Amino acid sequence: MDLSARTLRDAVLPYLEPYPLLRRLMNARKPPNWETLSFSDKIAWQCDNPDPAIDYAAMADKHRVKEIVRDKFLVPATFLYARAPEEIDAQALPATYVMKAAHGWNMSLLVEDRIALGDNHKRDDSGQRADTRYLREVAHSWLSSEAEHDRRRVERQYLFVKPGIMIEELLKPVDYELKLLLFRGRMRFAQVFYRGFEHSDFRYRHFDENWTEIEPDEDVRPHYELNGGDIAIPSEEMLSNLFALCSGIDHVRADFYHCRGRYYFSEFTFTHNGLGGPGFIGSLDKALGAFWLR
Repeated sequence: MDLSARTLRDAVLPYLEPYPLLRRLMNARKPPNWETLSFSDKIAWQCDNPDPAIDYAAMADKHRVKEIVRDKFLVPATFLYARAPEEIDAQALPATYVMKAAHGWNMSLLVEDRIALGDNHKRDDSGQRADTRYLREVAHSWLSSEAEHDRRRVERQYLFVKPGIMIEELLKPVDYELKLLLFRGRMRFAQVFYRGFEHSDFRYRHFDENWTEIEPDEDVRPHYELNGGDIAIPSEEMLSNLFALCSGIDHVRADFYHCRGRYYFSEFTFTHNGLGGPGFIGSLDKALGAFWLR
């Protein structure tokens, strides 16, 4: 596909949301060697070819998806959703919260007692007073930055998501993050992440679909949590609800926070690690690719 045709497709696809058949006709078919591709190869293809069967406008929007899952999972309370920075008033917010962009990743701000603890997983703004001016500046940078435009060019499902800012409950303490890789609704692989906000002291664990822990590859072993102890295996009800939501989707990752003995839904992710390759999945890349059917 040449550049002009690709640009035209990107411009038109979001307006075809109510017409799934037309969207499917405009979308590229899976390549003939699909069955031989690794998981990260298929993710790279998906970045460039959003699945027309998925309602990304709702499912990839961190704010809208909470309304979809609210009757199935616990979700953090939402204090504000804004489409423009001018809608944010610090005085109308609680003293402690997390501010996120609803339309992408790596855009979050922790605020405790009206003081910023960090922005975008960095501590650069730690100690900054989270007043209205500051919050609006951060929101503006998320809504109109070059990084945001790049994201929408590279991970094209975000073309369907309307940019917005959400301010929600800050869950504390988070014991770990649970990331479930689902293929047509069935959980085949789980990642458990232990990390601080700025991703310091990053550690992880892997489990198969039977919740048997998987030994790490040598090159990522330094980051493996060797003394993590037991984790809370999701209930049958939680997994059944995920299957009901995701059985029609070839692949999606469902993310949860474990806090105070309970799981809270975070988001659905459709392009795990983007174009970053296998990452911590390592040598499991090929095996996971086999679960992603044509």
